[in-house]
Amino acid sequence: MPKSIVWILLTSKYEDKGLKNKLLSGNKLCGIHAEESKKIQAQLKELRYGKKDLIFKAQQLTDLEQKLSVAKGKLENAALDKESQLKALKETVQLCLSSVLRNQPPTMNVISSKAAEKLTSSNTTGAKVPFQVTSTKVWKNVSAEKENFHVALRKEENQGTQECDSQDVRLTHLKDRA
Repeated sequence: MPKSIVWILLTSKYEDKGLKNKLLSGNKLCGIHAEESKKIQAQLKELRYGKKDLIFKAQQLTDLEQKLSVAKGKLENAALDKESQLKALKETVQLCLSSVLRNQPPTMNVISSKAAEKLTSSNTTGAKVPFQVTSTKVWKNVSAEKENFHVALRKEENQGTQECDSQDVRLTHLKDRA
């Protein structure tokens, strides 16, 4: 065999070994990169699921916030309704008492003159309590003169005055407000 062929064979043998080494190291690098790639893909998958979970939870929170807002509005409306009903009831009592007091004889006044003033002026001053009884004697007089009171009421009805029905007055008052 000529020397040049041997030389070529030896050279190619060394080149083959070098190429094999390069190929092996390339494979190792590819394996390392493949593992890193798999790790990165797993992290991305977790992030995607985490993102979807966060979006779902955010939607749940938004829905809950809307439900709470609606419930708050209903509670506020209920409170306003109760306040308006209470105010209407107080005004009904005031109307009934003022109509009774106007048609009573002076000895029959259940409420003192100061309390009557408070009763009639509470519409303008916005007082919370329509009247106050200043003496316990008043209640004794009321029970003692109960008969006279009923006579005065019958007289009032006979004169064509409207009957004081708290339900009718309250409903009328609420309709007027609407």
